[in-house]
Amino acid sequence: MKVGIIGCCLLAYDVIKITRYNTDIEIIGIVDENIDKASDFANRFGIQNHYSSIDMLLSGSKLDVIYVLTPPQKCFELSKMALESGVNVFVKTPHVLDYNDANELIEIAKNYNVSIVPINSYVFSPVMFQVRKLIESGFLGDVLNIRLEVKINISKERLKQYVAPNIIHWAYDLPGGVLHNYLYQPLSVIVPYLKSTNQIQVDEKISGLLHDDLSDKLIINISDEKINAVMNLSLSTEESSGIMFVEGSKYCLRADIETGALVKLYNSGRFNKNRVVIDSIKSHIMTLNAFIKKVITKKKKNNIQLGLEKFVNKSYDSIKTNNNSPVKNEDVLKIIKTISTVVGKIQNKHLNLHNYIPDIKTEKYYNPSILVTGATSFLGINLVENLIANGYHVRALARKLSRIKRLKDFNIEIYYGDVADINSLTSAFKNIDIVIHAAADTIGNKTSGDINTVLGTQNIVDLCKRYSVKKLIYISSCSVYSVANLKPGTVIDENYSLEKYPEKRGYYSYSKMIAEDIVTKSIKSDNLNVVCLRPGTYLGPGNYAYSPIIGMSIRKKIFIIIGNGKLILPLVYYQNVINAILTVIQKEASTGNIYNVIDDNPINKKQYVNKLLKRLYPNSIFIYFPYTILYATIFVQEWVFKSMKKSPILTRYRLVSSQNNITYSADKLKSELGWKPPFSLDDAFEKIIDYEKNNKDSN
Repeated sequence: MKVGIIGCCLLAYDVIKITRYNTDIEIIGIVDENIDKASDFANRFGIQNHYSSIDMLLSGSKLDVIYVLTPPQKCFELSKMALESGVNVFVKTPHVLDYNDANELIEIAKNYNVSIVPINSYVFSPVMFQVRKLIESGFLGDVLNIRLEVKINISKERLKQYVAPNIIHWAYDLPGGVLHNYLYQPLSVIVPYLKSTNQIQVDEKISGLLHDDLSDKLIINISDEKINAVMNLSLSTEESSGIMFVEGSKYCLRADIETGALVKLYNSGRFNKNRVVIDSIKSHIMTLNAFIKKVITKKKKNNIQLGLEKFVNKSYDSIKTNNNSPVKNEDVLKIIKTISTVVGKIQNKHLNLHNYIPDIKTEKYYNPSILVTGATSFLGINLVENLIANGYHVRALARKLSRIKRLKDFNIEIYYGDVADINSLTSAFKNIDIVIHAAADTIGNKTSGDINTVLGTQNIVDLCKRYSVKKLIYISSCSVYSVANLKPGTVIDENYSLEKYPEKRGYYSYSKMIAEDIVTKSIKSDNLNVVCLRPGTYLGPGNYAYSPIIGMSIRKKIFIIIGNGKLILPLVYYQNVINAILTVIQKEASTGNIYNVIDDNPINKKQYVNKLLKRLYPNSIFIYFPYTILYATIFVQEWVFKSMKKSPILTRYRLVSSQNNITYSADKLKSELGWKPPFSLDDAFEKIIDYEKNNKDSN
């Protein structure tokens, strides 16, 4: 049997591994629109051919099966092409977006004497096989109620990441939004037991996991003449889980779809309630036992993975023996019809990506119009609030997945765009006098830094020139200075040299330095009015108080401080940074200059721990870890990674740069523009402590 695969996704890994155990099945080729990705897959798994289109795959050897593992928006056309070429199709769910498409694919498959089978690891999992057997045998009696609790871990789904500049995950564009992508398999273990699914109620909740405006939990209630079924589907950052409860007229059962634990419980109406409690405890013990067994034996396959394996093998067998598909077409159509109804009832399913223009009178603004990039960041959102309070007409730039609820509360203009996609920015630059560019990469790898910080800054500079912006204020960082070889006690001002080895310092510093170079060069070559600010480490309410320069923390319970605590910290309270920005807006003398922004009377790590951290986390443990031991450990780590031909996680150069006991001077900003930090560090600490206390009380 010859097999082809379309779509290099995580599911493709599992399918390939399962297929390779069948010695009479050969994977002929793999397809992906990204030919490099297809090539990587082919090389990794020893697949002979890789292509960028299904046409190239079909033009080769005669295939028996094609896996279609692409986003749902492409599944219909790809499946149709494969079926019309006389090839069986195993397709990732949801494989179609409406009932008519599902029915059309089934009819095409019949006409060409092949099959289309939606991949389903839930239905074919061992525990669901047992559940089905108990129900069909009548052991439970008449089924009265079914409840399914499903939690989907979306941490690895890249739903909060951008596929490319200004392009978000395809799941947001499904008819039912992100939740649509997770409906098919859970519903497939409920719907076949219902005679009809005409009575459906859908409730939804928003917890803010995805976006301020999107539902991330559904409560679906489906009833027929005899059975009431409820499914709770939640997106989560916790481990995925699936618990199914079935109440029969004789017995009840509880099945854990993830671990495979199954417990039969006595019906409380017929039997002693104490026995029900005992069996409930037994159920949880079995679930825990399954988990412990998995950990101790290092079991690689959970119940869901075993379900996928069984589905794949049964589907192969049905083709080899010319038997019926293991999935009934009538069940597929019933599930798709149910999904269509559910999707139609979801209200908060799509992002509203229209620019937000409130109904305000521009005459009230007597100061310049200002565009703020990075407006949803910690600094950005507080900057916007202060600009409004000072009478400026503010326009905020936000990315598609940014949380904009607080910005909307300010009743300002919000334009959607991505600094790395210049075409998405043009409308935001119209009628703007000043741009404050505070957007930067927050992921910390080279690719992201190059795109979001470097390319993003180049785009901002180019548009400032195109739209004749009067002033660009660029928010850089003190991390651009070369400090590793300076003597302890050195005071750094704006005349000190920049980092000589930025690639050794880390990608954040590297991208910030290159971006700043783009900005400062434009001062000389393009006659652009630019001010560059280099703040220290931000400090403020709502911003995490433990910076990597101090050390690391374990769940805010254990704090490990690098060194003996004498290192001076380059802290700056966020309101002081905002005040510096307001100063350079108002002072024409700032144009063409670079300024450090740092607080007066700096303190060391030990003082910071005693004055702030121990008050924020009084029950935590604070450990001072010797610098020399850490340095030696990193040296060994560098040597090991070098021998493995891999980049080290941390370098000695980066450690030395972050732990050199130097200080920064903001004297230039004070002397030239008359700036003075309005808040002391003690003021900042009190405000942070008050904020955390109030936030804790409100929760």
